Amino acid sequence: MQFPNESKAYRAARNDLLKAEIDLRRQIEKVATLRRSLPAGGEVAEEYVFDGQQGKVKLSQLFERGDTLVAYSFMYGPKMQRACPMCTAVLDGLNATREIRALEAALGLARTPIVALSANALPEHIAEAGAAGMDGHLAKPIRPDDLIALLSRTLEEKAAQAA
Repeated sequence: MQFPNESKAYRAARNDLLKAEIDLRRQIEKVATLRRSLPAGGEVAEEYVFDGQQGKVKLSQLFERGDTLVAYSFMYGPKMQRACPMCTAVLDGLNATREIRALEAALGLARTPIVALSANALPEHIAEAGAAGMDGHLAKPIRPDDLIALLSRTLEEKAAQAA
């Protein structure tokens, strides 16, 4: 493909950029494959407590209505108020959700509640998350109380569907 009136130098640079983007995508996929193949992590030795606007909430309380919690790792620098968007964007949550849903269907597994925690907050982004199989959406910046409310609502809906 060529754009009208583009120079040879522009085309060469554009082709170099395309190759670099393809190489980057392949590297991201390699890292994602390595991440998915990690063995199970260690047991949490002590109770983790979140400071929410309505008081403290223990991590174990998030499991009161189920035994599975999917969390995405946010990366913060020492002086950052918000998670780094580039550092936390390596995994594609939409494709991961589609894969989880396909695996559940293929193996006859119960549906795992999955919620999106995303800076993509436009109506079409929320619809795309739902179409991928996510059970809820919360826009960044994430407040602990909002997260707890979304997880509680999602788990209540799962319990109601199971009943």
